[in-house]
Amino acid sequence: MAPLRPSRFTLTATLVLGLAFLGWSLWRPEFVDRWWDIPPLDPTSAAGQVGVIVAGVSAPIVLGAVAAVGAWVLSRRRLYAISGAIILAWLLAWSGASVVKQVAKVARPGSPFDWSITQQGYAYPSGHMAAWAAGALMAATLASTMRRRVWPWALGWALAVVVVAVDRLLLGAHRPTEVVGGILLGLFTASLANLIADVHVVRTPRGGDGLSAAVIYNPVKVKGVETFRELVGSTLAEHGYDDVLWLTTEADDPGVRMARRALAAGVDLVLVAGGDGTVRVVMGELAGTEQTMAVLPSGTGNLLARNLDIPLDLERATRLAVQQAPTPIDLIEVRLPDGVQHAAVLAGLGIDAAIMMDTDEGLKKAIGPAAYVVAGAKHLHAQPMRVRLTIDDHPPVEAEASLVSVGNVGELQRGVAIMPDASARDGLLDVLVATPQNALDMAQMITDVLMEADDGPNIARYTGRRVRVEVEGSAKCQIDGDLVGEVAEVTFEVQPGAVQLVLPAAGRN
Repeated sequence: MAPLRPSRFTLTATLVLGLAFLGWSLWRPEFVDRWWDIPPLDPTSAAGQVGVIVAGVSAPIVLGAVAAVGAWVLSRRRLYAISGAIILAWLLAWSGASVVKQVAKVARPGSPFDWSITQQGYAYPSGHMAAWAAGALMAATLASTMRRRVWPWALGWALAVVVVAVDRLLLGAHRPTEVVGGILLGLFTASLANLIADVHVVRTPRGGDGLSAAVIYNPVKVKGVETFRELVGSTLAEHGYDDVLWLTTEADDPGVRMARRALAAGVDLVLVAGGDGTVRVVMGELAGTEQTMAVLPSGTGNLLARNLDIPLDLERATRLAVQQAPTPIDLIEVRLPDGVQHAAVLAGLGIDAAIMMDTDEGLKKAIGPAAYVVAGAKHLHAQPMRVRLTIDDHPPVEAEASLVSVGNVGELQRGVAIMPDASARDGLLDVLVATPQNALDMAQMITDVLMEADDGPNIARYTGRRVRVEVEGSAKCQIDGDLVGEVAEVTFEVQPGAVQLVLPAAGRN
C-alpha cells in the first residue's frame, strides 16, 4: 500500500486561503469600508459597556489560554497531532497578524473606545478576527478528528466569529476590510497548522467491505476510553470494518484470553492499545499465526512503537493500522523455570529489573520515562552478580555483571540506543553485558552506551539466536518492563518473523 500522505484537501485549502489573504491584503478595497456607516457605540451606554466586555473576553490572549488548556486535555488522550495543531494555529494567527500590521502600517480608525483597545498600533489585519477565525477552523478540525458531526461545531464558532466581528465594528476598533483580512489570515494560518501537523479535516469513508477487527485495550493505560472507542471505531468503520470486537484486559489477564478470542473469531485485524507489557502478551499469543495486528501506543514508555516509528498519536496510529500492509517482525521467546513468555523489546536481569520494580507508577504518570531515572539513582552502587552466558553453541562466557540485557530492538528513547545494531527484522538477538564495579565505572558505562561504543572496559556486546544465562544464586528478571521475579537460569531465543505487524515505511528497516 502507499505510504500515508498529507491531506490533499488541506494542502489545497492552505494554498487557496493563502492566495486569498495575499490578494485581499494587496487590494484592500476601501469602498467596502464605506458600506459600514453605523457610528461607534456610546462608551457610556449599556451597549457600549457590553461591547467592551465582549472585546476583553474575546481577546487573542484569552483564546490562547483556552487553546492551551484544550490542547493539554487532548494530549492526555494521545491526540498529539490535533493538540499541537491547535497551539500552532493560535501562534501563527497571533504572530502573523502582528507581523502583517507592521508591514501594512494601516492606522486605526478614530474610536471613542481607544482606551479599551488591548493592542495599540496598526489596524490591518484584525488580531481578534485572526484568532477567532483560526479557532473556528480548528473547532471543525477537532470535531472531524473526534469523529463528531462537524456542522454544529462549525456553526457555533461561525456565530462567535460574527459576534466578535460586529463588536469590533461597533466599537470602531476596525474597518470591514480589516475584519475580513483578519478572518482570511486566521483561516489560512489554521489550515497551515493542520498541514504542518498532518491533521486531516475532511475524510472519505471507503464503505463497508465486510472486514472485521478486534480491539484489545488496557483500560488502565487508555485515557478517555469513550473518546478512544469512538475514534477507533469510527476510523475502522470508515475503512470497511463493519464488525468490531472490543476486548478489555483485566488485572489477572493482561491479554492472553483476549488474544485467543480474537483468533477464534477469525478477525482480519487485531489492534492492541496499552503499554509494552500488554503488547508483548498479545504478540506472544499471536506469534506464528499469520494474524495481522497493529499497535495503538498507550503506555508510558511505548518502546516498541518508538523503535519501529509507530505514531504515538492515537488518530495517526489508527489510520496507519487500517491503511498499511503488515510486516513480519521477530519476537523473543523467554523460557523461565515456571513457563514461557515473550518479549518484543528488551528482557534482562540485574539492575534494569530492579529499576523496573522500584519505579513508582504514580511518578510514571506524572513525569513519564523520567521516573525510571529517579528509580535508577537508587542502584548506582548495586552489587554485581556472577553470570555465565552461553550464546548459541559458543563456549560460555563468565562475568561479574550488574545487568544482562537481551534486545529485539535497541533504543530506550529517541537517540539513546543501548543496542545500536539491534533490529526486529534480522533474526538475531543483541546482548549487552554491563560490568561496572563502582559509581565511576557506572558513569563510564553510561557514557559508552550513549556514545554507542563497542566493547569497552565496562560493557560487552554479543549477538546470537539463543542466549542462556545462568546466575550464581538468583537475580531479578524483567520482560519489556514487567518484573517476572527472581531466576537462577533463563533462556532467550529469537522467533524470526513471528508476528505480522502493521508498520510505517520507516519502521520496516
